[in-house]
Amino acid sequence: MSIFELIDHGDTPGVKALLDRDPQATDARNDAGLTPLMHAAYRARGPVFDEIAGRHAPADAWDRLLLGEADGLPAPDAWSPDGFTPLHIAAYIGNAGAAEALLADGADPNAFATASFARVTPLGTCAFAGAIDVARALLRNGANPALTEVEGATPLEVARANGDEQLVALLFVSHSHGQIANVHAALAVDATLANATTDWGGGDWETALGAASHMGNRELAELLLAHGARMDVFAAAMLGHADVVRAVLAAHPDMRDAKGPHGILLAAHAKGAVVELFA
Repeated sequence: MSIFELIDHGDTPGVKALLDRDPQATDARNDAGLTPLMHAAYRARGPVFDEIAGRHAPADAWDRLLLGEADGLPAPDAWSPDGFTPLHIAAYIGNAGAAEALLADGADPNAFATASFARVTPLGTCAFAGAIDVARALLRNGANPALTEVEGATPLEVARANGDEQLVALLFVSHSHGQIANVHAALAVDATLANATTDWGGGDWETALGAASHMGNRELAELLLAHGARMDVFAAAMLGHADVVRAVLAAHPDMRDAKGPHGILLAAHAKGAVVELFA
């Protein structure tokens, strides 16, 4: 029985025995051009995958990606034999270091896989796999959360179906930077998302309202407020509520230099009469 057949049967002892006899079997390829490690990763990252991974010091760049490495990776515009980019595989395995490296080298965060069973963007793969750290990296580097699978589901819808509350919040806050139709649709399903909050990393917390506010999107901010979002001074500044901002500055003068999400100053949010308070 070949190593691929053993993997299909979930036969960990059989895989171990085969690799004891033939350590080079880790470098085999199946008819689709996949290595045993990738074949095992697709079946389930359980004991069989772990057995192969523990025996493997791969030269194959795709296998290095699967093993959590962040160097010696496939080219950022490469495609796996079955139709995935390296970013898709990084998302599937939750390899955030590799995702960052690939994005820095110019990988397209919005590429659609060509595999017939998963025609998704890397962000769609994150939603399937629950890879929130990779999702953060993708969104920080231009991934569009509104892109749907060829079959029709958005990453947000997939994350919600999977019960992944953290990823739902991250994706909703991302939509709140300007994709009002998507925000409206999500609020129709769950109005509590109006107060969604996410950490972009390093303590860079952002609410959905904060996203709309620093983008200067009044319509989106008012939509969130109408669904119960809690007003804050950054939103008040963007909405031109001078009396609110004046009162806050009078009570807390240090707020004049306050920074909101992504380090954006309160003064940079100011619109209308609020601008004069920072003159």
